Amino acid sequence: MGDAIMRAMVRGAPAHLRPGGLAVMLGNWERGGDRTPPTAWLDGGAVETGAGGAAGNPGVTRQTAATPQTAATTASAMVIERQRMRPAEYARTWIRDGGVPRASARWHADVDRWLRDFEDRGVDEVGFGWILLRRAEEQARSGEQAGFGETTGADARTAPGAPVRDLASIESGPGSNPAGLATFLETRLGLLEWLVQASDAELAATAYQLAADVTEHRHLRPGADDPTMITIEQGGGLAQTFQADPALAGFLGVCDGTLTLAQISAALAHLLGAEEDALTRQLVDQVRTLVPAAIIVPAGD
Repeated sequence: MGDAIMRAMVRGAPAHLRPGGLAVMLGNWERGGDRTPPTAWLDGGAVETGAGGAAGNPGVTRQTAATPQTAATTASAMVIERQRMRPAEYARTWIRDGGVPRASARWHADVDRWLRDFEDRGVDEVGFGWILLRRAEEQARSGEQAGFGETTGADARTAPGAPVRDLASIESGPGSNPAGLATFLETRLGLLEWLVQASDAELAATAYQLAADVTEHRHLRPGADDPTMITIEQGGGLAQTFQADPALAGFLGVCDGTLTLAQISAALAHLLGAEEDALTRQLVDQVRTLVPAAIIVPAGD
C-alpha cells in the first residue's frame, strides 16, 4: 500500500549491487505524519544526524550498537525531490493517465477512493524525484557470491567513512549537461561522499576550481556602488541559483585551483577588514553547500 513498493526497492537494491555499484531510480514517496524520508529507509534502527555546516550539507547516519552492518545500512543514498503534489492533484493525474474519462461517474468514484485512502493514512503530499544508491566499497565475506547478498555480524567489513544520507528539494533545471544528466548526478553523489568524510580543516586546506558554466549577477540601484544582491547562477547541473555575499563572490572569483581556501580567506580578510578565522569558517560552510551543486569542485577532480 502507498509507497511500500518504493521502500522495498530502496531497501533491497544495495544487496544486488557489487561493491561500489550504483542504482538509479525515478520514484515518488508519501509525506505527512511520522513518515520517514527515502534517505532513512535504508537504516533500520539507525540514528540520522546532521554533519554540521551549511544548509544542504549531507547528513551522516551513525549506526547504533543494535544496528547490523548490511549492504543497505552502509550504502550511500542521495535523493533529489523535484516536485511535491497534494493528494487531490496526484490522484487526478494518475486517474487521467489511466484513461478514465474526466467528470465521468467512474472518475468521481476513483477520486473519492484515492482521497479517502490518503486521508485515512495521514498523507499530506507526495514527493517525486531521483534516488541514487551506491553500495559501499566493502569486501564481501567469503560466503557471498560475486559481491551479492547481505554482510552481517562479525564477518562484516565496513566501508571507510560514514554513508551519505542526502535529501535535497531542487525544483530548478536540469541545465545543459553535454555528458548527460546521469553523469552529473553520479558526480554529485561522489562529491557528497567526499564531503561527508572531510573535516573543516581539510576543506580549508583544499584548492577549488570554479565550474566553467557559472555566472555571477550583481543587482544595483542606479548610481549605487555596492550591490543590493549578488547571485551565483549555474548553467549546467540542475541550473541552481545561490545568493552570495561579497566575501563568497571574491572567493569564487579566484578559485582557479592554485590557492587553498585558507590562503584565499587570509587575503580576503585583509581586504575586507574581517576576522580571518571567522571568515574561513563562513567560507567552509558555504563550500559545503556549493560543492554538491558542482559550482566548485576540489582541484584535480
